[in-house]
Amino acid sequence: MIFRRMSPGSESVKHLRLKGSNPLLLVSLLAALQFMAENMVRQLVPLHVEALGATPETTGLVVSAFNFLPLFLAIPGGVIVDTMGYRSMIAGGSVLLAISLAGLGLVPSIGVVTVAQLGSGVGLVLVILATQAYVARIGGPEKLTGNFAYYSFAMSFGFLLGPPVGGWIADIGGYPASFFAAAILVALTVPMVLRLPEPAMAPRPEGPVGVLLRDEMGLAAKETPKLLGRKPVQLALTVSVIALFVLSLRNSFYPLYLERIGFSRANIGLLISIQSLVALICRPFLAKIVGIVGMGGLLMGALTIGALGTLATPFLVSAPALALAAVLTGITTTFTQPISMILMAEGSSNGKAGLAMGLRQTTNQLGLFAGPVLYGLVVARGGIGASFYLAAAVLLTAALATPFMGFPETRVGKKIGTDPPDPPR
Repeated sequence: MIFRRMSPGSESVKHLRLKGSNPLLLVSLLAALQFMAENMVRQLVPLHVEALGATPETTGLVVSAFNFLPLFLAIPGGVIVDTMGYRSMIAGGSVLLAISLAGLGLVPSIGVVTVAQLGSGVGLVLVILATQAYVARIGGPEKLTGNFAYYSFAMSFGFLLGPPVGGWIADIGGYPASFFAAAILVALTVPMVLRLPEPAMAPRPEGPVGVLLRDEMGLAAKETPKLLGRKPVQLALTVSVIALFVLSLRNSFYPLYLERIGFSRANIGLLISIQSLVALICRPFLAKIVGIVGMGGLLMGALTIGALGTLATPFLVSAPALALAAVLTGITTTFTQPISMILMAEGSSNGKAGLAMGLRQTTNQLGLFAGPVLYGLVVARGGIGASFYLAAAVLLTAALATPFMGFPETRVGKKIGTDPPDPPR
């Protein structure tokens, strides 16, 4: 089997846009729908497995299973994206995600849910790697801030709509109904992938796929230490693993706490979506805020505010108070994730966007995997409130360390560009 790569003279994304296509809008819409489907079920998984009789430790492990395989596959997945193209990886990840989401509702068994979690994690990480690498290839370095702000803004819609819609469906038809609805939504996005123009890639030799992948993995082994030696990459990975460790609480023991104080699944989803609403409102102003206070100042403030919201949560029982705490907690991921993506894209080698995003996803998966496991251990010994205390302690420690991390003081507008995203066409 011969795998043929696009030549350097192939049409680029920029050229195709002149024909009326807007790849940034299309890939952002696709990602928003995929994340909406994923977030329809994510907060329901711990509720579902606890209803099946899981202990806190088991609940943490089942939730973490979603991030177990991506922890090891993210970098190889990034290499595959760089080798085989973004569009095919988005399509493959979407199909696997749809099948796995449907599998969550097939049999009421903790084992089946765990296997489905494993498949869902792999499918989603392929979509994330390919779409983020795709966004990094649209335009030049001066467009990175605007492009990722646009992409993150669209994804926030998925995070915003998914939890309450999934909770509402679960209240009406049970957990399987939400799982199947999410699977159908992902399946409906697959035709959208075919409309994405494939950007021109770095030149590759022709040959069997296996040989190309072997060669690319060898190059990745050489490139990874170089990436890790770059300051923007180090900062990006540090920010991501901290933020995602804390974010994992939202989809593990936070829903269980809300259920125990009497909230319906739909209302649990609404409280979770408030954190995404914060991102939807604030992320378009990311570049301007960083231009005023700098990356380090913004991150220190976001981490501190998030720590206060997280620490207060287990002492609250009313919806308004919990909503306010959710706003404070949401500020952390609102700013940490797009800044991490920008730093990672800036620090990556030309033609290695997939590898760079794979490296970032590895650290993301580490935070998301370790979080529920550790939370489950502390909940089993200290009660559900202990998980919030642990998360708040991590955020406060990171906030205090931020001034010593060496974030660039140059404003984003001069450092990596602040061009606004192109308007939809």
